[in-house]
Amino acid sequence: DVTGVQTCALPISMMDQDKAETAMQVNYFAFARIAQAVARPMTRARSGRIVAIGSVIGQVASQGNAAYAATKGGITSMCRGLARTYGPHRITVNCVSPGQVHTPMLMTGLSPEVYENMKKQTPLGYVAEPSEMAGPVVFLASDHASYITGSTINASGGFLMY
Repeated sequence: DVTGVQTCALPISMMDQDKAETAMQVNYFAFARIAQAVARPMTRARSGRIVAIGSVIGQVASQGNAAYAATKGGITSMCRGLARTYGPHRITVNCVSPGQVHTPMLMTGLSPEVYENMKKQTPLGYVAEPSEMAGPVVFLASDHASYITGSTINASGGFLMY
């Protein structure tokens, strides 16, 4: 069911208080609660990896998605703050920010013309499959990324380059 997630992508003018709170609960507070829960045992162990899923929309915004962008941008910022907080405990905190990914949330109500335009705006020329987001997450969770913290990997096919 993507209904709750789609609520997050409504223009702010269409969001009532309940919808705005749902957007914050689904995207922002869920990650905050998970990070809090895993940080406790990681702090005791003096080791760990926390990887969040943001969105390039949280960095560049898009027309009609201000609330969604705010929640995802908040995750990116929270990761930087948590990286500073938990770094002394040898816990890394990073974020993967996907661009357009072929998911039910993206495809619901999307016209073929808009989908084709998304592909044209992406230098790699296609919309990612969800499985393509696994690599950056696995990397950040691995020992290969032991000296990377507070970073965001923009997995956007080149849509966002920095």
